[in-house]
Amino acid sequence: MSEQWTTETMGTGAYAEVNGINLYYETHGTGRPMILLHGGLGSGEMFGPILPGLAESHQVITVDLQGHGRLQAARRWSA
Repeated sequence: MSEQWTTETMGTGAYAEVNGINLYYETHGTGRPMILLHGGLGSGEMFGPILPGLAESHQVITVDLQGHGRLQAARRWSA
């Protein structure tokens, strides 16, 4: 049986504009900040199973990188 989880009900999510891109992030817990960055083909939601334990002693911040999770793909440009 697979475990069901979601970060949407556990933390506070928001968008922050960074260099013209609206990045999605979530914060969980309190304490010393810890930023979790996903790898390729991932999103911040992949940290769902470990967030409760980390959030007991840290303010955990997950970020969806551009083109992943809740963010749009990068705009194409040419030189």
